[in-house]
Amino acid sequence: MDEKLRGKSILVGRDALQNSLLVAVEGTGTATVAGTLGVPASVSRCKPSEGMAHCKISVSQSGALVVTNMKSANVTCVDGVEVASKHIDEKSTLQLGKDRYGVSVAAILQTATEVVNGRARRAATVGERMRNTPQTTVGGMVAGQAGAAPAAKPVAAAAQTGAASIAHLKRVWDNYHDEEIKIRKQQKEIGLLSSVPMIFTLGSGSLAAIAKASNWSDSIFTVTMVMSVVGFLLMLYGFYRRYNDKSIEEIEELKEKFESEYVCPKCRHFLGYKRFTLLQQDKSCVYCKTPFSS
Repeated sequence: MDEKLRGKSILVGRDALQNSLLVAVEGTGTATVAGTLGVPASVSRCKPSEGMAHCKISVSQSGALVVTNMKSANVTCVDGVEVASKHIDEKSTLQLGKDRYGVSVAAILQTATEVVNGRARRAATVGERMRNTPQTTVGGMVAGQAGAAPAAKPVAAAAQTGAASIAHLKRVWDNYHDEEIKIRKQQKEIGLLSSVPMIFTLGSGSLAAIAKASNWSDSIFTVTMVMSVVGFLLMLYGFYRRYNDKSIEEIEELKEKFESEYVCPKCRHFLGYKRFTLLQQDKSCVYCKTPFSS
């Protein structure tokens, strides 16, 4: 193991732009693991700037390795066994996400070694990818290619390459929108449930005070006692629902899946949180300029 990795943390997760496995070394940089294209959406994204990833490998000063699952919604396995945190070695294999995407620890460490030594090719940002995409200039030349032949007219290019159908993205948008509404409703129900015990508690207290002032029979106090017990039980149930609420993780997982599927059929770039009806109004992909058809 490279000495420069000792005492470092290595974040591992999906690169949403390239659908490959991204490695980020603490305070150094990022790079994609070679040969890891097609990483499924069940592998959480790696966002070093936000400290987010699917899992983290911690390297001690002595060179010991510990892999840690970054959040409960993730699935991280070591040699086929799901773990929250576990000591590993370079011979271990990680399986990430519900799809059990496999990658060797040795490959991750090799990529991290290249990062700390400045030999790795870092992951391109969205802005860099847009700048690197050939664009047609006013003069008909392709940017970045000095002396290149004039680019074909847009209409001719569309005829040669064919428009990309985005009809299937309607189903992707509808599924995302329906699931998001469902989760939001669950959150609303839990919020309303938390206010019910207070109504019972205040109601029983007010009723007891009125009964005492009006010299009502003692049986009314039995009613207030029952109301208090019901309110207490509802409070416990509300606490149980909130404790087991996974809506935040569900929304994050839903977004990750949506961002991996709501993409241009040609260049696979994410098309943003734009309604499908508005997406239909776009004549082409903003990244690769492929014409759209629906």
